[in-house]
Amino acid sequence: MKQTFKLFAALALGVLVTAACSEGKLLESYITPDRSEISEIPAKDPAAVSLIVNTNTNWMVLDVPSWIQVEPVMGHGDAIITITPSANFKNENTETFDRMGSFRITGNANDPGNRTGVSVTVTVKQRGYVPVVDPDAGIGGIPSLEEFLAFAQAVSTGGSCSRWLNQDGEVELQTDIDLSSVLDWTPIGIAKLGSSVKAAASSDNYFQGVFNGGHHSITGIRWTFDASTGDYNSYGLFGMASNATIKDLVLGEKGDYISIEGTPEAPLAAGALLAVGDAVTVKGVTNNVDVIFNGSNDPQFAMAGIVAKGDRCVIGGESDDEAVVNNGNIVAKSVITLTEAGEGGHMLGGIQGYMHWGSIVKAVNNGTISCGSGRSGGIVASINSGVTADEFSLVKGCVNRGTVRRDLYGNSAVTGNQKRMGGILGGAEGWYNKVEDCVNEGNVFAEYLCRCGGCVGHSKIQVIGFENKGIILSDKDSSHGPGWLGGYFDSVANAAKVGVLNIARCKMGGKVGSWTEYKDNPEGAPAATIDNVLGYNNKPGTQFNENEIIQ
Repeated sequence: MKQTFKLFAALALGVLVTAACSEGKLLESYITPDRSEISEIPAKDPAAVSLIVNTNTNWMVLDVPSWIQVEPVMGHGDAIITITPSANFKNENTETFDRMGSFRITGNANDPGNRTGVSVTVTVKQRGYVPVVDPDAGIGGIPSLEEFLAFAQAVSTGGSCSRWLNQDGEVELQTDIDLSSVLDWTPIGIAKLGSSVKAAASSDNYFQGVFNGGHHSITGIRWTFDASTGDYNSYGLFGMASNATIKDLVLGEKGDYISIEGTPEAPLAAGALLAVGDAVTVKGVTNNVDVIFNGSNDPQFAMAGIVAKGDRCVIGGESDDEAVVNNGNIVAKSVITLTEAGEGGHMLGGIQGYMHWGSIVKAVNNGTISCGSGRSGGIVASINSGVTADEFSLVKGCVNRGTVRRDLYGNSAVTGNQKRMGGILGGAEGWYNKVEDCVNEGNVFAEYLCRCGGCVGHSKIQVIGFENKGIILSDKDSSHGPGWLGGYFDSVANAAKVGVLNIARCKMGGKVGSWTEYKDNPEGAPAATIDNVLGYNNKPGTQFNENEIIQ
């Protein structure tokens, strides 16, 4: 019995000693890599990385991420482990994100001297790939508001537009743009006018090339410009464009406006689409933006729904997809004090304000036009007199459906003969200039003395083909008044001196009368006749020939 007890006691002591020895060996076992984190591995073409491991035990590598290769994966004692990450890269144009993984180096549990094992974790971090963006690299068009604003800024600061060019070399709008969050707008291209609207404008940074609206819309245009700052005086979506085309665009929606406020010290131009154009083509554009003058101390200005001041501009075209339409109201709401009635006065047109050479074909105006003095027309306000047989202005196949009103807001300080108004054209000189095959369906109302007509207020140009359907009202004296064709026309004899007709193929229609008598009942005005073709000097054979009127 005592021997049995001694045996068990000896066994128990041996187990304790062995356990103690084993425990001591575990405490002495170690696995020590030279680092616990491997970082800054490049995404593209990563190289193998060496990890030095100091250990006194058997070891093995576990839990390795799929994108990392480790060799060797087991061993005994000190070792060099090679870690090879795969590329975190697809191609030069695709962005990838940073990634991170880890693996364990652990003592071999089958090692009799390391039954519980020791273990360390090594973290591996690899960078993602960010494509290098060339600010001038093309993206094929304008896909967002941010890119549209960047395009506008590039033009106005003299930068390149190559980023937004499509394969045809056009700046192409690829989506609708909502500008309602943009309250402080700098026009695309900026210009300063000279001593008058007629004088050449100057600009260092203007748009040139083709802006293709892609049949998209630009809306949320609710801008107020302070004209007293003097930094520039061209206001609109585009401030100035030269040798350019703007096409296939819907501009604005109901409630959108451009308002000019402050006390301008110099002439200005405000066009919903374009303020100043030099050799610009506009086609396939519809404007819904109102253009409003709310300023004071009014110098001369030109305003329009499409182009405010244009030299050699081509607007519209023969095909339906080239049609240009203005639905915006072009009005002066503040008190007007400038009394000039001719080319030195204000110029407000539904399509174009001031026109120097160029053409407008098959354009339509549906907006109201109103200003207390100067020249106003449903299509064009004023056409310049400096023309030749080869360089002239043509307004052809256009229709006005908007009201042309002298003083819609009843606050004009000008009450006398300081206004020229027409359903198509306010006033023009230059015998080679021509209005051809146009129709006026809108009313032309002048509260005071005025030369106003269904077609033109003051004319020294050719009108070849015209039909009036509107009501023409104005007060009248010996040299001013309303006519279903015009307020004033130069004579047949003066036109003949340069070999042209002043009037031909005009169809009378609509009604003509005194504003004072018929303002409360315009429909009661007398019908158009041979006696009210012109408001001033209505003399068949002298100012027109009766056979020029198709009755």
